[in-house]
Amino acid sequence: MNILMTGCGGQPGRELVRASHGYDHTYIYTCGDGLFALDVTDASAVERLVMENGVDVIISCGEDTCGIRILAGAAAKTGALLMLVSAAGDSEAGQAVMDSGCRYMIFRTSWLYGDGADSPLKALADKTASVPVLDVPCDRIGSPTYVPDLADAIFAVIESGKLDRTGVYDVTDEGVCSCYDFVKEACDITGHLCEIHPCSGAECPPYSRVPQSAVSDNSLIRNTFGIIMPHWRDSLSFCLSRMAGKGLLD
Repeated sequence: MNILMTGCGGQPGRELVRASHGYDHTYIYTCGDGLFALDVTDASAVERLVMENGVDVIISCGEDTCGIRILAGAAAKTGALLMLVSAAGDSEAGQAVMDSGCRYMIFRTSWLYGDGADSPLKALADKTASVPVLDVPCDRIGSPTYVPDLADAIFAVIESGKLDRTGVYDVTDEGVCSCYDFVKEACDITGHLCEIHPCSGAECPPYSRVPQSAVSDNSLIRNTFGIIMPHWRDSLSFCLSRMAGKGLLD
C-alpha cells in the first residue's frame, strides 16, 4: 500500500512516522526537517504527487482547513482514502472533508500529549516542579490521549483490512477527567510537592481555550475494528516513566 503522510513535523505526525516503521508499506513523509517538501496549498502539486505515486491512503495530521480541503480534493479525484486527525470540536476541518466527496475516515481526538521535550506534559511537569501552588480548572472535562496510543490505533485501522468502513471515529484514551484530575495525577506520579488547587476555567487564563467538554466515545472504533484504547491513567504513568528515563523530569 502507498501511504502519503502530511504534517509529519508536528507531534502527532512524528508519532505516526514512528509507528509506520513497524508496517511494510511504501511511505511518502512530508513537512518537517529532512522530509519531502510539499506545499499542501498548491492543489496541482498535491494532486500530481498523489497520482504519480499511486497513493492509496493520505494521512493528514497537521494542516489548516485550506490544506485539508486541497488534500480532500486530491483524494476525491484519485480515489485515495483520506484519514484526518482532528481535534474534538474542530468541526470546520471535518466538514471540509465530508463536503469534498472523497472517501474518508476522520479520527477525532483530544488533549494530546507525548513524551518528548516539546510535549505540553513536559511543560506541566516543569511547572509543578518549580512552584508551590498551581491553580487548575476542575470544570474543563475531556479524555487525555497519549499520542503513541493514537498513532498505534490508526495503523491498527490500516492493517484491519476494513478501509471501506469510512466515517467519523472518536479515538482517545479511555476514561474522562478534568484538567485538575489530570494535573493532580501527574503531580502525584512524579512526586512533586506542588499543591494543585481546583478553580474554574474563567479564573485560569492559560486554560481559557480548552473546551468545557471534550468527552469522547470510543465504542464505534472498538466495535468496528476491535481496537481497545488504554485508560488515560495507565498511559500517563507510562509516559512519565519514559520521560524520566530520558532525563526530562526534575
